Formats: sequence, C-alpha cells, structure tokens
Amino acid sequence: MENIKDISAREFKDLVELKQDVQIIDVRVNPEQELAFKCSMHIPLNRLNDNIDKISRDKRVVFVCDNGVNSFFAIQVLQNYHKFTNLWNLKGGVSKLIDNNI
Repeated sequence: MENIKDISAREFKDLVELKQDVQIIDVRVNPEQELAFKCSMHIPLNRLNDNIDKISRDKRVVFVCDNGVNSFFAIQVLQNYHKFTNLWNLKGGVSKLIDNNI
C-alpha cells in the first residue's frame, strides 16, 4: 500500500489562492456546506468507482471530506486499485478549514 500524501488547511488555502492547477474533489455524500472553489467537483464516496474517468491523472488532485477520513479512504482505493499517483488528502477535512476560518 502506498503512502497517502496530506495537505494542511493552510497549504490548501494557499494552493487555491495562488490559483494552482489543481482539481479538488469533495467526497462527502451530503455536504452541509458547498466548497466555494471554482476547481472543485462533487463525487460522493459511494459513487467514486462510477466517476474514475473524471479524476485527473495529470495534475494534483486534492480530496476533501468533513474530517479527512473518507477522503483518505477514497485515495487508498484509487491508489491501490486504479494506480493513481497524484492524490492528496486535506488533513482534518473541511472542518479544519472552518475551524481556521479559511
């Protein structure tokens, strides 16, 4: 099993503010709050395998969820079964963004 790469809330904010070439995928099934980022896409965890073709293999892809657990799981699946190598997990999830007013 490959290591899962993390990105902190602060690094995530900088990445978005600097308009880096990144894809953000929200795997929450029922997000209470939408992510207000132009580069974000909603693919619920339970629909991940049906949407493999929508996930970039060419740029950094950051997965987010409420607390970082489901996004971590999504990355494990994609790395182990679909050979992705460009995936990052938002450590602590969306709640870290909210806690830090990001």
